[in-house]
Amino acid sequence: MFGRRFWSGIFWLAILVGAGLIIAGGQLTQCLHVRGESAPNCSLTSNPTGTVLLVVGIVASVGTMGLFVMGTRRELNRIAPRISGRNKSTLLLPGKLTFEAAKGAADAYAVMEGEFGYQCYLTAPMRRVSCKEAVLRQLLLDLDRICSHDPAGRSLYFERHTQGEHIDSRMGGGYILDDVWIHPQLVDFGLRDRILAVFSGQKPDLDLAPQEFEELRRRYADQEQRSKYEAF
Repeated sequence: MFGRRFWSGIFWLAILVGAGLIIAGGQLTQCLHVRGESAPNCSLTSNPTGTVLLVVGIVASVGTMGLFVMGTRRELNRIAPRISGRNKSTLLLPGKLTFEAAKGAADAYAVMEGEFGYQCYLTAPMRRVSCKEAVLRQLLLDLDRICSHDPAGRSLYFERHTQGEHIDSRMGGGYILDDVWIHPQLVDFGLRDRILAVFSGQKPDLDLAPQEFEELRRRYADQEQRSKYEAF
């Protein structure tokens, strides 16, 4: 799956192409002639190529902007229901807890995500978390190093949840359980015990060698393998 930067680049490329077509179409509809001389054939109908480019450019630009707006609204509606106390009409995220507050709440969970919510890596009741917040963030960084095409999209939330809730995302989502839930792909990578060791405070990170990170990243990038986790 391409990262958000890729699609952002495609969006701006489409806008630039549309603007270029509009400019080119507008110029082609004007007749080139010596200044001061009459140009009786200068009209839109006299140069259909320019008219076509002009119309295509306008349609491409307006259509791209429309898709961007619809996509943004769809993304907000997708992530809003799973965020405690969040109102779909706002970008604010009320209901979030600090690490310290979450440690004192019986229904608080740590939720790790990557790729701006594209994949939920894991959820864990805070009563199972014995490590410090900095260690959790290092764990997220390690997971993101394996799974993400855009490190800027990683997130660690501390939220109140009810057992049985579903975290909506495009790789099958995540689940709120009475115990730690880890995405099946990460389990298949053999990372479950390493992750639990971090939560228990036994390890400060996943303790993987550079070549192990590269191998897992290669496996994650295999589209055929990833497709089986999209609706587990």
